[in-house]
Amino acid sequence: MSKSNRSIIDKLCDLNPQKRLGANRQGFDGIKKHQWFSGFNWKAIAEHDENGVDIPIKPKVKSSTDFSNFDQDCISEETPAEKCSWNAEGF
Repeated sequence: MSKSNRSIIDKLCDLNPQKRLGANRQGFDGIKKHQWFSGFNWKAIAEHDENGVDIPIKPKVKSSTDFSNFDQDCISEETPAEKCSWNAEGF
């Protein structure tokens, strides 16, 4: 993994919320200014200009409910959660 990749992951996942990238005074600007996003065209994103953004993979979809591009194991119905045996009485 590149240094830039490690850096952004580490900073976004910092256990200290006050040090976490995007959660300090700079807010989202801190994320946008990170080296991982260097060369990223934020203006094109804001203006919904798909010609100004290099999209390496653009999947074909038939509708907003077309899940054919996802691994079927990831979109199958979830297993119901087990009932909790812990008793919260007295709290």
